[in-house]
Amino acid sequence: MSDALEITTGAMPAFVSYSNSDGGFVASAVVDAMHACGVDVLWDGDLERILPLSIPAWIETSIRDRAVLVIVTEDYVKALSTNDCTDHLGVRYEAGLVRQKIYDHGGASRCPVLPVVPPGMAVNSLPWVLRQRVLHTFDPLTRGGVEQLVRSVVALGQGQERSA
Repeated sequence: MSDALEITTGAMPAFVSYSNSDGGFVASAVVDAMHACGVDVLWDGDLERILPLSIPAWIETSIRDRAVLVIVTEDYVKALSTNDCTDHLGVRYEAGLVRQKIYDHGGASRCPVLPVVPPGMAVNSLPWVLRQRVLHTFDPLTRGGVEQLVRSVVALGQGQERSA
């Protein structure tokens, strides 16, 4: 574990954005795996511990100030792809903030939005805004792919230190 903590020193803090309807299992596994590697990760599972005064403000601040790990599932893609989605209003709100973060970044290089693709999710079904990013595969059963995800979050944190 000490090697993992040394590797993640300086990692950019992260926030997990996902659809509760079909991405909770993967999101939970990502959070556990990243915590085990020493990465500071927030997700809505932390709400009972944090007790923010405003959940929308907490989401906005988390997405603004952290790398965003987007758990790509069919319901998340639906929320991200259209403004006409009347289901899943919470994930639609988060997805809109994520889309804006991508647009504000101004390029694919070092963008702090990291799509996390679980097994069975077709990459060609992703909306263009996500396909332009570096995709990270992650298997919630084996935790396969966590090393690359951690490396990406560390690289984002190191870039943040250089620009400060």
